[in-house]
Amino acid sequence: MIGQVAKHLRILRSFARIGWIRKSQFRWEFFNQVIMDLLYYASHIFVFEILYAFEGGGGLPGWDLAAIRVFLGLVFVHDGFGMVWLGQGWHFGEDLKKGNLDPLRLRPAQPVLLYFFQRFSPEGLTNLLLGLGYLSWAIFSAGIELTPLLALLVAWALALAFFWETVLYVLWSCAEFWFTNSDLGRFANISIGVAGDRPVDIYHRYVRRLLLFVLPTGAATWVPATLILGRLGPTAALGYTVFSLAFGFGVFRFWRFGFRRYESAMG
Repeated sequence: MIGQVAKHLRILRSFARIGWIRKSQFRWEFFNQVIMDLLYYASHIFVFEILYAFEGGGGLPGWDLAAIRVFLGLVFVHDGFGMVWLGQGWHFGEDLKKGNLDPLRLRPAQPVLLYFFQRFSPEGLTNLLLGLGYLSWAIFSAGIELTPLLALLVAWALALAFFWETVLYVLWSCAEFWFTNSDLGRFANISIGVAGDRPVDIYHRYVRRLLLFVLPTGAATWVPATLILGRLGPTAALGYTVFSLAFGFGVFRFWRFGFRRYESAMG
């Protein structure tokens, strides 16, 4: 078990080294991408800051400005993690159609990790660090007491955000195995994933359950934010963590089933 973990960590290190080498050849692209993403983050901040300014501090029900800043920090962090490691997921449909998944059959490691984590992005890492900086400032400005418990909650929240970002990328790609050339994975990532950029409280309770338990885009942002803000009790947080692991395991197994079906169809 330890040997397998060490082997996959070495693979991730190799992916990171290759990513740095590749991006060092395109430095202008690096700065251009960072600037574009900063503008994207700034637009989110601007929208909510203006909303709360014109609403006299009211804004979204149940979310004051300090809390929404923590939520936005989680949005930026989970998005940054996706850019750092999961960018290849955007090309899954095309790679499937072209047969680019064939080499994964011969490599002695987990296909999910080998495929989705192969494109390390240095500019994504820059954005992730900026997102972590904004989140830290948001927590400090919210007046949350800095204690060892808070550090534990933040680590827990980040682990949930990163895990769910990975699960969602894999989940959206599963449909491509059955509907090749459909681009359903990319469509789902854009159309459904954007729902997680807003607190799920604003939706009807049935939509809220959908976004937390069926197409759980809110799991990568809303759940970690409420955990840091102390709105999610220990029992609920532990229960949702267990659900997250079970859901993620099911998604990975389903992807492996589709991958084996792909092998049979292409072999």
